[in-house]
Amino acid sequence: MKNPTATAHHVNGLMYILRRQHEEAVSELERALVLDPNDPSIYQDMAMVLNFSGKPKEAIDFLNRGMRLDPHNPAGHLNRLGVAQFCMGNLEEAANLIEKGIRINPESTGTFSYLAVIYGLLGRQKEAREALETFIKEWGGHANPTLSAIMFPFPFKDREVVDRFAAGMVKAGMAGPPSAYFPAFKENQLTGEEIKKLIFGSKITGIHIANAQQWWVDRRQNGETTMGGSGPTPADTGRSRVEGDLLCTQFQKTLWGLEYCSAIFRNPRGSYERKDEYLMVNDWGFSTWSIAR
Repeated sequence: MKNPTATAHHVNGLMYILRRQHEEAVSELERALVLDPNDPSIYQDMAMVLNFSGKPKEAIDFLNRGMRLDPHNPAGHLNRLGVAQFCMGNLEEAANLIEKGIRINPESTGTFSYLAVIYGLLGRQKEAREALETFIKEWGGHANPTLSAIMFPFPFKDREVVDRFAAGMVKAGMAGPPSAYFPAFKENQLTGEEIKKLIFGSKITGIHIANAQQWWVDRRQNGETTMGGSGPTPADTGRSRVEGDLLCTQFQKTLWGLEYCSAIFRNPRGSYERKDEYLMVNDWGFSTWSIAR
């Protein structure tokens, strides 16, 4: 980012959207298009970001422009057009567009997630379950994902759209209830000052999704950070800091020693154990945790 290209802004925008930083994501994609207004993949991902940001009508305009630039590769544009229609509540049109995109590019297995949701909402139960099974088979996460895990890479800003997606997933066969997803909405996000007061000088603990083993991270007031538990790097040390409303951590070994930043959300419902529960979201994953001390 010291001398950014269109690709740098493009990738940065996708990192922002996974952290639920919708406005920042849109701004980065805008910068990418200024530097390279003829790259159809940027138009596709701008549309995706706008869909997630509650602006599906604007997304359609970018997709139409992208298809004019790349008319011989329509599958990705059609899939995102279908998502825009889903966001606007036009389920039949959404299904038709995504089905057409998959017929053109059958390897686009990620879009089966939307088909599962839409078929579930339309009452097409058999097709919904088949689409969900296809998506989970190709999904890169845990073999038996939870609703929260499935919904991590779908950072919709609009609560109505999130609820619609969750309801469709449950109707397609995911374990419910539909409210079981983590409400990572702006009103539940911690500010930088709240992060400092909550985390620095505290020990947090959670459970790994993949192996159900406990992990913990201890942060001192001066930012010195120690991690323990299970995983690829079961023990590590590093430093943490707050930048804006993000918690940034750099360990010695984890993620090759690269710093990563996370948005933190409070679960207003609390955990099943009736503890205060929080969600840490970054561009490569998420974790839920509580304060141990």
